[in-house]
Amino acid sequence: FPSHDSSTFTASQSGYGTRLTDINLSITPKFATSLLLAQWMINGEVHQDVNFVLHRDNALITTAGYTGYNSQGGNARWSGIATGYYDQNQDSTPSNWFIQFAVPAVTVSPTVLSLAVRGSGPNDYTFALNRTIASTGSDNNEAGISTGTIWEIAQ
Repeated sequence: FPSHDSSTFTASQSGYGTRLTDINLSITPKFATSLLLAQWMINGEVHQDVNFVLHRDNALITTAGYTGYNSQGGNARWSGIATGYYDQNQDSTPSNWFIQFAVPAVTVSPTVLSLAVRGSGPNDYTFALNRTIASTGSDNNEAGISTGTIWEIAQ
């Protein structure tokens, strides 16, 4: 899918993160034993003290070996699968992230994989999808699109 939506989301310093619902990936697996490989190319802007985490069907993935955060760090606000960039500019320069992750299908029911953002310190931050924090698009405030795909790999 390509997502052209220009949305903002709050990366709260507590909880399991705010799901980036505009870029959800949906699939109905053919086999419960399959592996689901999700890939996103995300464009947007966020403060560097933000982590991305992974959800399945609106819940943080905590499956051993497939956790949606750094399992060495545990399920803490500073633990994720990717982080914001440190560029000291959170109002006019978007970035992009390529995030790839695999999880067991477990079911043959419809499944939704979502990325979520959460603050890694004692502050909430804004994540701007496909835009800068300051603008939905103007001179020196670039706008882009995000894409995603999900693959079922039979095991």
